[in-house]
Amino acid sequence: MGITAACGFILNPWACIGALAGCCFFLAMPSTTQTLTQRMLLSFFSWVMGYAAGAYFYPGPPWSQEAMLVSAAAAALSSVAFTGIYASMHSNTDLPRWLLSIVEIVKSWRSK
Repeated sequence: MGITAACGFILNPWACIGALAGCCFFLAMPSTTQTLTQRMLLSFFSWVMGYAAGAYFYPGPPWSQEAMLVSAAAAALSSVAFTGIYASMHSNTDLPRWLLSIVEIVKSWRSK
């Protein structure tokens, strides 16, 4: 993950910093994942999603600090969403209601 973060910092530093902040949010929250490998894979996925969102909405140069906010929010939201999906798959239950609400909001937002 360090090499990916270093390359990301060269390409879009603000998006990289925001994505790393979103990963820290994921690593600090109590998780349903049992192993360190699962947490690292989910944090890497969170970083990639956050960096992609920041680089997409605010490409550079010139880079913008707004990319940091977008990438941090996207990284944190993607980690929380995929942790909820993982927990429901692991316990063989339905998706949480809050996650279904997010899916409905995104579906209605895309249709506009």
